[in-house]
Amino acid sequence: MNNALKLGTLVSLMSGFAFAADDEKYWEQRDTNPSIADEKQKRDNNYWENRDPVPAVDRSVIEQQQLVVPEVTEQNAEPAPEAKAEPKEEGGKPGPMRRAVDRVGAGMENARERLSEGIDDAKDAANAVVAPLRNMEADRPDDKLGIAVEAGGGVGGFIDDRMSSQTTTQGQWTARAVFGTRSHFAGEAAYIGSLQGVNTLGVNEGARLSGHGGETSVRFNVLTGMWQPYATAGIGFMHYSLGDAQLTTSDVLPTADVATFPLGLGMAWRMNGLVLDGRVSFHPSTTSGILRHANLSTWDVNAKAGFEF
Repeated sequence: MNNALKLGTLVSLMSGFAFAADDEKYWEQRDTNPSIADEKQKRDNNYWENRDPVPAVDRSVIEQQQLVVPEVTEQNAEPAPEAKAEPKEEGGKPGPMRRAVDRVGAGMENARERLSEGIDDAKDAANAVVAPLRNMEADRPDDKLGIAVEAGGGVGGFIDDRMSSQTTTQGQWTARAVFGTRSHFAGEAAYIGSLQGVNTLGVNEGARLSGHGGETSVRFNVLTGMWQPYATAGIGFMHYSLGDAQLTTSDVLPTADVATFPLGLGMAWRMNGLVLDGRVSFHPSTTSGILRHANLSTWDVNAKAGFEF
């Protein structure tokens, strides 16, 4: 037993000395640049003495992956590919794609021409509508004043309730001359007549109240063409009479004279010397004693026709 123990101890000591000797030899002969093959094959301590930090396999991979861009010169430059023309059919006719493109282009050109013609037709139609509404000075010398003579009639009545309740609606007639129909500012002179029934105490049944007068006005023509809206303002007088009526009370007088201040708005239409005129007027006036000291202001709507020179 003791001999076996001694033999084991001796073997251990010899192995330690051998390991120490190999260890010193390892560090002296180690490979500092091993290859992959060495890494796989060497199993002893000498592997680290001959190892390759950059294996051969890795070098080959790197060399294979390097991108080498060749220099382009006139000799080795490849020509750019030419656009391929659409193949033509037999006989030199264009292909179906080209024919389709040509048809689309022709259709667009036709549509553009039709649109242009439609716009021209619309302009002509607009001019045909607007042209008659333009000024008539193009057909008449500008140096002419323009004089119109008109005659017509209408209806009217008193504004004061005391007069309107004792009389019927007036029938009116008028004759008027306008000086300056082709300018913005014009003058008027007119005769005005009226007739209406009277129904009040102190006057026999069937009596009539007639009026005759005249006025002069300044007129402003907003337009001077075929259509001519305008406004007027002036001064005038009116003579009223009950005629042969029998009066039985002192608060009714047979006649009366009042001053009037006519105001009007109207529209005239002029074409080739013909004039048509419509107007709404108010005639503020002074008070009269012909029918119990009532105010004789009136209103009227009338239409006239005449000629322009």
